[in-house]
Amino acid sequence: PLVSIFLATILFWREGRGKPWGGWAVGLGAGMASCVKFSGLALFPILIFLQWYAEGRRKPMRQWVWLAQMMMGGALAVGVIYSLGTFRMPGHPLPWALFYGGFMDLVGYHNHPTFFLGELSRQNHLFYFPAVWFLKSGLALILLTIFGMALVLKARLPMWKWLPPLAFAAFHLPVQNLGFRYLLPCAPFLIWIASEGFGCLWEGKGIFPRRASRALALTLLLGQVLSTSLSFPNHIGYFNDLVPESSKKYLLADSNLDIGQDTGRMVRKLDELGLCKTKVAYFGGFPPVVCGNICNRWRAQDAQRPEAGWSYALGVEYEQLGSAYDPDAVAITNGWVRSIPPDIKVGETWRIWINPASKMPKNESGKE
Repeated sequence: PLVSIFLATILFWREGRGKPWGGWAVGLGAGMASCVKFSGLALFPILIFLQWYAEGRRKPMRQWVWLAQMMMGGALAVGVIYSLGTFRMPGHPLPWALFYGGFMDLVGYHNHPTFFLGELSRQNHLFYFPAVWFLKSGLALILLTIFGMALVLKARLPMWKWLPPLAFAAFHLPVQNLGFRYLLPCAPFLIWIASEGFGCLWEGKGIFPRRASRALALTLLLGQVLSTSLSFPNHIGYFNDLVPESSKKYLLADSNLDIGQDTGRMVRKLDELGLCKTKVAYFGGFPPVVCGNICNRWRAQDAQRPEAGWSYALGVEYEQLGSAYDPDAVAITNGWVRSIPPDIKVGETWRIWINPASKMPKNESGKE
């Protein structure tokens, strides 16, 4: 989605303005972006506004022709791309009907549990996406983006570079709080704006002397490279350097931290250690069974006293969101896992206890 939406905007600026068939090209680009992700539909009002702002005052009547071309180009893109799927569907629905049905399903999707700043609820938070961007973007990128946005105040940055990401961010404020991935269409624009900020520092156009400004620019660039490189191979759960490792799971959930990226590694670790008797507490779309491991489910009766001879594996998303779906989750996440440290951590999302029954405190009779 980030590539298609970014390229559609570039296509608008290079080919769409003032050319006889520019509206068709822009419509095709925006239509393809919408087929990749429904949030691409936001391109239509954004690009229409930019077109009228740039050309409408000089040739207002021609803009209606441009608008018609754009809408037909978008419809053509949807028709061609979605028709590939309708051939395999019963009744062969029209591609536009299929697209509309998928969009309405998304609009009607609500009441999804949200984990934000340590609190699980079924309501959206107005500042969720701004907080996600600040928590999961590198500090250097944030600072360079701020420098770049300062150029907007000086009217040195074209509107088509900064309006799309701000508009996308505004459109997403009331959207389901499901993760940083919803902001990905903004990423290329923000990186572009950050590069403008880097260029401003490099040329010494800020408040610092030229040498100090260049030193700051190089320091920020090196810091961004180091911050992201040192997080390998845990890039999905990346948070910037202000966030301690132990605090991640108390801030954000879902695709911000865990989309099952460590499940395969966890299963391989169980196989490597010969832990065939394992009980698992997991929530998500990539359960261990997908990786060939037939694990038993961790039940509430194991929460107070684990079964002897068994190992236990707990996924972080289950800790965060499990109580919204599994009645056993509260007992499990508040049981002995709080007092017995795990034997193995796999990536950032799995913890494994090997025969924790042997580590339980004994009662007065000397039994566990």
